[in-house]
Amino acid sequence: DAVYNQDKPIIESQRPHRLPLDLKEELHVRSDKYCVAYRRWLKDLGITWGVSP
Repeated sequence: DAVYNQDKPIIESQRPHRLPLDLKEELHVRSDKYCVAYRRWLKDLGITWGVSP
């Protein structure tokens, strides 16, 4: 509980930016292989943004 209580205000204050899943909007390099695969999988599921609005 102590760690959770320390982390809670930080986690609750985060406001992630919306991440478009359109791969054409960014330049990708070889090290992005798994990120690209994950984003393609999300697109196949019909998800268009990496973070809910």
